[in-house]
Amino acid sequence: MTWPASPPATPEAALRDVVVRSVGRATPALAAAVGKGLGLPVEAVVRSVYRAPATLLQRVAPELAERLCELLNATGLEVQTVPEGQAVEAPPLWDAAAHVLDAHRLPEAAEALARFTGLSLAAAQEALLTPPGVVLGGVSAASIEALKASLPEGVVELVAVLPQDSRYALHLLPCAEMVARGVLEDVRKLGLEPLAREGIIAIDLAHQTAQALWQRHSRTGALRLIHTAFLRYTVSLHGPLQAFSPAQAALLTERAGVPAEMLPNVLAALQDVQTIGLHEDVPHAELPELMVAYAGVGLNVQADLSTFKRYTLELAQASDPAAAQRLLVQQAAWPAGQPLPSLPCHTAEPLSRPRARQLQALLDGLGCDAYLEEHHG
Repeated sequence: MTWPASPPATPEAALRDVVVRSVGRATPALAAAVGKGLGLPVEAVVRSVYRAPATLLQRVAPELAERLCELLNATGLEVQTVPEGQAVEAPPLWDAAAHVLDAHRLPEAAEALARFTGLSLAAAQEALLTPPGVVLGGVSAASIEALKASLPEGVVELVAVLPQDSRYALHLLPCAEMVARGVLEDVRKLGLEPLAREGIIAIDLAHQTAQALWQRHSRTGALRLIHTAFLRYTVSLHGPLQAFSPAQAALLTERAGVPAEMLPNVLAALQDVQTIGLHEDVPHAELPELMVAYAGVGLNVQADLSTFKRYTLELAQASDPAAAQRLLVQQAAWPAGQPLPSLPCHTAEPLSRPRARQLQALLDGLGCDAYLEEHHG
């Protein structure tokens, strides 16, 4: 972008460009204000800021360029001047998702995300609660690092990927039978058997293959591409087992955190229910090594994709049932006007895992005991 429209009479060799090196502490609102103040297209300025390094202004008189840099650096942006026309290498652009670690502090993360992205607080919270939690797309590594620095520690985990290097999962949304049939048939043409008729139907596709499928079916709105790096899994142990070998016992203690004195209880439970949960929310990147470790000591474990599973909550006790009911209605987990039955009871509407955890945290704040249960159906 050239600014101002008619640059002052300055020797051509002395003109400078103003380059954004990093978003720094800036926000979209600040970037928009900069654009308006300089008389530049707001969208172009915001794009330059979040895809930095990028050229913000071209052909500016040296003294004016330096004054602009001082002003913009004081706002939290990281900018500098370079000789006019100097090439600025476009950086790789990343996508990022946030995985909620501490639902009790979710409002803190939502506020930080809203400040950074310019989203409303409600929209920022919605992004965090909607699996797989995509919060940024097509931004530079500097913007990813700036967002990480702005988020409260220990509340969310930010995962970033380069789209062109990523592997993808295909997520088929509820749609007309004819649309679903066409998508599933195209998956089979790749030599793959669909994993399901809805939800995650294929996984670990290369960028080019996934993009071709999406472009073919994008007009239907039924197909989403999900970076596999954004997926999470539960890992469960399957029985029956008569005893744990020393290597098995050591691994269960080391990797699953099962105290040695509790191992007999785990064995007993395996005789009854045949399956015991070991890990929750395992990142896709960490799953292969974990599965190999268990297989290496002869334990039969199974990984299940949990990112898009739905959950209800068992409300075991409530010190104030009326307050609990109001909260459940507010969070769309219970029909308005319908009283709660005697406790314990289950919430009526299944929720995504992040929403269920948020509701569990809110109920905990009311002095209620509530437990997540996977919804089947």
